Amino acid sequence: MNLVEKFSTKEKKEIKKSYGEWDLKKNSDWADKQIKSELSQHYTPYILKQLNKYSFAKKNSERLWLIIKLKEFEIHTSDYVEDRIENDKIYSWKTIKKWIFYKEIDQRS
Repeated sequence: MNLVEKFSTKEKKEIKKSYGEWDLKKNSDWADKQIKSELSQHYTPYILKQLNKYSFAKKNSERLWLIIKLKEFEIHTSDYVEDRIENDKIYSWKTIKKWIFYKEIDQRS
């Protein structure tokens, strides 16, 4: 189950501040190459599976930010953590509507 449906305002601000230049048209050639390079270097079965959950990440800045976060997820995960996140054993349905990417990051810390 994917509970994250979009980036929060806070996440969008962080993405723009950190990687906003990756979305500029004048930078599209090198940004596209770098994204492909990042993906080819860091595609693990875990990251491939996780990337499918975040199909709303369309911009280069969003994809790069997401790849970096997913690498962190992979470091800070276990079967137990994945099971609890995937099977809603941590959150009630009331909190799912307010779910943001950072809540999943917090669970892995």
